[in-house]
Amino acid sequence: MMNEYDIIVIGGDAAGMSAASQARRFNHDVRIAVFEKGHHVSYAACGMPYYISDDIEDHMSLVAIDKDDFTNKRNIHIFTESEVVTIDFTAKTITVQCENRDSYFRYSSLIIATGARAVIPPLDGIHNEGIFFLRNLYQGITIRDFIDNNKPGSGVIIGGGFIGLEMAEALRKRNIETTIIEIMESVAMSMSPDIREKIILELEEHHVSVMTGTSVNSIHREDDKLVLKTSRGDIKTDFIIVSVGIVPNTDFLQETPLALTEKGAIIVNEESKTNMALQAIVWQPGKDQVLPD
Repeated sequence: MMNEYDIIVIGGDAAGMSAASQARRFNHDVRIAVFEKGHHVSYAACGMPYYISDDIEDHMSLVAIDKDDFTNKRNIHIFTESEVVTIDFTAKTITVQCENRDSYFRYSSLIIATGARAVIPPLDGIHNEGIFFLRNLYQGITIRDFIDNNKPGSGVIIGGGFIGLEMAEALRKRNIETTIIEIMESVAMSMSPDIREKIILELEEHHVSVMTGTSVNSIHREDDKLVLKTSRGDIKTDFIIVSVGIVPNTDFLQETPLALTEKGAIIVNEESKTNMALQAIVWQPGKDQVLPD
């Protein structure tokens, strides 16, 4: 028999868990389930650099509400390490992959809160050991463990956006020689010129090397070092953090009738309804208004 829920939420970070909690506040009887691909739910992603810098000792301090509390105190069923791989919007069912096994669930209402993942640039050697991305708590724990266990003397950050800058601060707090490589003319390009100037002065004051207008062409291992071949020569380092942007986690929606932008983001209206929700609107004879299904 297929498991059924009134509300299924795909994605267990801040947005998904907030939606599930709000639904519970409105209705104590509605059946709610949350499916999260990763290991953790409801964590403070903005605190990850402070965990890596050792300002925060325990990563569980970043978890706002433990998944057991969601189940026991809020009656919200949490499925971690459970990836939704397909959605049938006509049958209102999802296929969930967990431990190499598929399970099927039916929903009345569906909330998609899958967020985004880090862009993996198409560079030779990008999957070498010692190259990290930071987008979720598990990745943050992995970076912290690497630093704790290996005591690296140097690190390179590819990308000078917000995450790259935060990681530069975290690495310098760990006394790691830090270099930022940015392909644009400056770091923090989304900020105004006067703010960028202050950021650059701050980086200089904390001895962060900044290479702007520089592209990375490939990465390879040489003994115990990683070597970045850049447009300005080779750079050797102990490890690399890549932060060059994000892409929506919507690959599993590509072959569905759900409307997406060219870059894969879900198209919604001012009420965050998708085209599938709008198609479900039912017209009732004699009524001047439309009611959602």
